Amino acid sequence: MDPAYDVETPEARNHKYLKKATKKAAVNKKAIPQTLIMALYRDTYDCVTRILAHYKAHAFSDIMAAARAVIIVGRGDVRALNTADTVADVLNVLRVDEDWEDTRLLKEIVNYLPKDARTIVAIILLYRYNSYLYEYEKDVPVQDMLTKDVSAPDMTKERVEVKVATDMSEYSCRDCKELVDMLLYNSWQCPRVEDLVDVHTGCTTVVFLIDKAFTGNIIQYSTTASSLWAFRELRVTRVRVGHFELNVVKLLTRHFKEALRSGLTGSMDFVGAIKVCGN
Repeated sequence: MDPAYDVETPEARNHKYLKKATKKAAVNKKAIPQTLIMALYRDTYDCVTRILAHYKAHAFSDIMAAARAVIIVGRGDVRALNTADTVADVLNVLRVDEDWEDTRLLKEIVNYLPKDARTIVAIILLYRYNSYLYEYEKDVPVQDMLTKDVSAPDMTKERVEVKVATDMSEYSCRDCKELVDMLLYNSWQCPRVEDLVDVHTGCTTVVFLIDKAFTGNIIQYSTTASSLWAFRELRVTRVRVGHFELNVVKLLTRHFKEALRSGLTGSMDFVGAIKVCGN
């Protein structure tokens, strides 16, 4: 294989360093330094972008299509994209080089590439990075995810409070991300949340800001199989949207068995929605 695409090149040595640091941190009960995971992302990003650049015009139109789809949902400047001539230009417009906490966009762009050895290497690199990111996020308290400088109220946003039966000292960034993915995104079909604005102590309550246009989804989909399954998996006990409150314990008592039967006869992916298996 071309050394430029070898996962064991010197640029990838931070992978091994992080693995050792993760084990040492677990023994000493210390958090993994953020600088280390960011350095690892930079190494991974540089390797993947070199692979992307190899395809040039061959897959550039597909990569541009993926980028335009992302911009439509509010990320990046479409005018800047119109002047992008290279893969590096596209990634700079989308600020992918800064997005060390979420590689979904980079993975989506890689998926547009022709299926060959280089693509497989890019996927492996992202998989390895995400496995280390997962370990890092398990050690980071959820308070570190709070959105900075959320000051002036946004009239287009609504507060959503989700209470879970887990003490805040045991609730991590990874737990919060799973809540966003399983509940807000998959079950309620809301856009991925960027604004986590507050966390209440005791039985943890996390507070998000979502677009008001999607608040009806929470009420509409609260008794579907996917929502109720997520409630159980994530130990959710209460959801509050503006002035409307869902008593999740009562919802599960009344509707869970019925939803479970409908999910089994429908298209519900229970295995994919199980937190332990997903991990």
